[in-house]
Amino acid sequence: MAFVIINIKLTDMNQIHEVNIEKSNHSHFFQIPSLKISWETALQAFNRITMFVVFFWFGFLKVISVSPAEQLVSHLHAATIGSLISQQHFMILLGLFECLIGIVWLFPKYTKIAFWMFAVQMFTTFLPFVFISSEIVQNGFQLSLAGQYIVKNIVLVSCALNIVSMNIRNKK
Repeated sequence: MAFVIINIKLTDMNQIHEVNIEKSNHSHFFQIPSLKISWETALQAFNRITMFVVFFWFGFLKVISVSPAEQLVSHLHAATIGSLISQQHFMILLGLFECLIGIVWLFPKYTKIAFWMFAVQMFTTFLPFVFISSEIVQNGFQLSLAGQYIVKNIVLVSCALNIVSMNIRNKK
């Protein structure tokens, strides 16, 4: 498969000075003088950054007690481990755990750890379907807003699996 590389040289005034178009057999996402980044590398970085943003942001909202998921988490907490830990402490610990998951995703060396932390968190995310399903599903298959909030996590699972598979492939 052939690819086209477009090099644009600018003058000091940011005007186009020269444009070179060349054919290449290598897939490059973009080129910075003598730095070539493949689509796979860029996608891997983008996936890691998006996982960081989602987990750190959502986790931080829980830590500072302004998460829109707080009511859902509180109901699940009461239905499961409410007698073991206070709801306030649980929410802070969950938020910190989510922030940590986001941070660990940023480091390829720790992909396996990030994935297993993620897997535990995803498992707990889907527990409302078991313990408080009446708040999640209405009229057979119609999802409440909380249910939609949970189901969208399938996209995060896909993103995580992509990161893990690329990480395994790059190690070979």
